[in-house]
Amino acid sequence: PYGSDLITLDTRKKHVVPSDELLFITEDYFLIQKPFWMGTEKIDSGDFKDLLANEGLVLFLILLMLPSLLLLFYLYYLLKTFLIILIAALLGLVITRLMKFDISFANSLKVGLLAVTPMVIIDFLRFPFGLFIYWAQYAVFALFFILGIVKAGEFMTAESKRNRREPSVKKKIRKRRGGGGSMFEEY
Repeated sequence: PYGSDLITLDTRKKHVVPSDELLFITEDYFLIQKPFWMGTEKIDSGDFKDLLANEGLVLFLILLMLPSLLLLFYLYYLLKTFLIILIAALLGLVITRLMKFDISFANSLKVGLLAVTPMVIIDFLRFPFGLFIYWAQYAVFALFFILGIVKAGEFMTAESKRNRREPSVKKKIRKRRGGGGSMFEEY
């Protein structure tokens, strides 16, 4: 091989001297390279020599790992979905502003949260049945997101621009009264 490998798996030879690998796996032992001058550590493969003979142990280890793997999968999927919603909301906000279409970022996020539901359903139906529909869930998300933005927003008119720039009626009343007042007086 070219350069130094991090992990080498070689079950053909009984006695092999490792070179620069961090982990060297043979049929009889694991050889782990320790950092700096500490040398190497040889660990006997023991129960893992024949996995088919010890399938009960292997199955037990896999069952022990399942809850943490499910949690990691859930966190990955949650992060991926949140990033899709955030990117779509930002992109949707920029595009709608360029097209003189009025929608707030909060409403864009709400539309993204609602539009992601069919995408999640398609993804969770796709995984267990092994369906390979590739980008269909994202196309469904984009369709629902665009329809939601159109339904939630409105085209900017001169009046909507003026309302956006002018302070609200409550702020005008507060300024005339001297800025203070009880919060129960404002409706």
